[in-house]
Amino acid sequence: MRGTGVPLGDRVLARSGTPPPQEPAADRDGRAAPPLHCWVSHPDDPAAARSPGILVEWRHRDDRWWGLVVFVADDGGNPAVVTRLLPAGLLSPA
Repeated sequence: MRGTGVPLGDRVLARSGTPPPQEPAADRDGRAAPPLHCWVSHPDDPAAARSPGILVEWRHRDDRWWGLVVFVADDGGNPAVVTRLLPAGLLSPA
């Protein structure tokens, strides 16, 4: 069904140096936009492959943008669900 959901322009994640939208867009009923799919670069292991994740919200602190993300990380051969606040530079659009 066309005309519902989040406009494409509101789905774009910030690239390094570009601030993300300050507030998620709301639909016509006033509900907050749904979470966004993203790729997460691992801060603890830059050589590791990126993981698919879900961006839950943006936060602005210390003059930087941070994303609260949920993703699956490898914990010694066992998958682990991680919720973490990461700098925007570690997140990219899926």
